[in-house]
Amino acid sequence: MFSLNFFYCSSINSNFNCSICRVLINVSKHIYDLLFDHDCVIIPNFGGFVANYASSKYDSLTNTITPPKKHLLFNKNLINNDGLLAHRVSSAEGLPYDKALSAIEDFSVKLIKKLNSEKRVELLGIGILFLAQGQYRFKSDETNFLISSFGLPVLSVVPLQPISKPTGKDQTPIIPLKEKSQQNQKTPKRYWWVAAALLPIFFYTAWIPLKTNLFTDHSKFHYSDLNPFTFSKKNNYYKNNLVFCNNSQFSVDQKWEAKNLEAFYQKYPLDEQASFVVVRLKEPAVTTFVDVSGDVIVADNSVKKQRYYLVGGCFKKKSNAEGFLQSLLEKGFPASLIDKHKGLHRIGISGFDSRKQAKLARKKILKEHGISSWVLKLK
Repeated sequence: MFSLNFFYCSSINSNFNCSICRVLINVSKHIYDLLFDHDCVIIPNFGGFVANYASSKYDSLTNTITPPKKHLLFNKNLINNDGLLAHRVSSAEGLPYDKALSAIEDFSVKLIKKLNSEKRVELLGIGILFLAQGQYRFKSDETNFLISSFGLPVLSVVPLQPISKPTGKDQTPIIPLKEKSQQNQKTPKRYWWVAAALLPIFFYTAWIPLKTNLFTDHSKFHYSDLNPFTFSKKNNYYKNNLVFCNNSQFSVDQKWEAKNLEAFYQKYPLDEQASFVVVRLKEPAVTTFVDVSGDVIVADNSVKKQRYYLVGGCFKKKSNAEGFLQSLLEKGFPASLIDKHKGLHRIGISGFDSRKQAKLARKKILKEHGISSWVLKLK
């Protein structure tokens, strides 16, 4: 290590107790210590050492990985004193600042003389300075000044060798199975969903003409018949014999007290020109007279006095309304044409004095006869 031996006598300074004190100043050692904590250390009137961060590297020739480090460079243009090295020497050696600065200047002069004479100066732990063609050259030492990499060694790695496949004659050949294409795997699933979606449509299309009167008799068709989960029950009633009478008007006001319906008969002469129909009811209830000869179907006054009606259907065409009314009368209901509302003929199955009676009758008619209806309140 190149060093400067500086002797300082303390007798000239009153602050020192001893008369003569010899101090050995090793400036290069202080430069070495400063480079661990600082990125630049300047030697006044000579040059400065600059430390740059260098990441870890892999050497393919030696198969080693070096840790991150500080890479040292020498810059001869950094000659101005920044006080860093002088304060270090002053505090470490116990010298006044001006004496420490003088010691550094002597160290710089000796460096220049040695380079000019020997062309080479080695600073232990820092590097080697050369003088070539009048220019300073510097080769840094292997010392790693990066504190965060302290203790990290150089790693040696072994390259992976390619795995060779065995070529023995006894090796059993492996025959790969043919992979099914993705398109063939998805096709059956797609057809399954299409078939599942179309099956209810085909069933419903075949069920409507077979189980409903949509295409045969509109007067007997109800929208509730389109529900395939409802089942119509057979009508539990006796079919009344229809006869005609010569009178232009007929009203039944007798009370039928016979328990057996077949115990009483009444004969009427057959007249195809008659304009009315006689219907025999199962119960001695107030019946409705229906005149089918005119343009308007009129109900009995006793029925008109009731406020609640079970409406079985509304028809725009009068012929359809008359057909539905006739079918209700054939089933034994005291049906009537209630009114014409917003261009629709409303057919009432029966009339009641209270809403409660009407609701009970609506449920019973739906259960026993399969006829849907709704309750209408007349104002």
